[in-house]
Amino acid sequence: MDMQIETITPVHIGTGISYGGWEYVIEKGFLRRVNVMKLLKESKKLSEFSRAVEDENMNLQKFCEIYRLDPSNHVLYEAKFGANINQGEIREQIKTMDYEPYIPGSSIKGAIRTAILWKYLKADTSNFNHFVKSLRSELMGKIDKKKFASNSVNNVFNLR
Repeated sequence: MDMQIETITPVHIGTGISYGGWEYVIEKGFLRRVNVMKLLKESKKLSEFSRAVEDENMNLQKFCEIYRLDPSNHVLYEAKFGANINQGEIREQIKTMDYEPYIPGSSIKGAIRTAILWKYLKADTSNFNHFVKSLRSELMGKIDKKKFASNSVNNVFNLR
């Protein structure tokens, strides 16, 4: 089943991968992720590239301008980009195999659970106080970051 969600605030669900200024160019309001190896292979500029990466003031955009390379034939994907960027590191957004961004069901489930939990805690101060007390008792033990607060949250949802 295909569904579309309209977000009202920016959303970033990352892959855990970052890439730097040597892997993309910005043109006409789009950030374009480039297959650098194909670009270099076709242009036969590998030795120039090897020297250029040593220069911390260089990036792929400048390299293409200097050597008059057109990266448009080697774009993996592109994304509309409205903000100014200083050619720094970019955190990659999760995408489909066709490079379309999407929000995984687990993230939607987590957002819904968070909203329900917030409403429950906000509705009655005794709920909130009980939740805080439960968290404090969890903090007294050894903290497992992956399971932190799971007992307290599960108590709210009666999941055991």
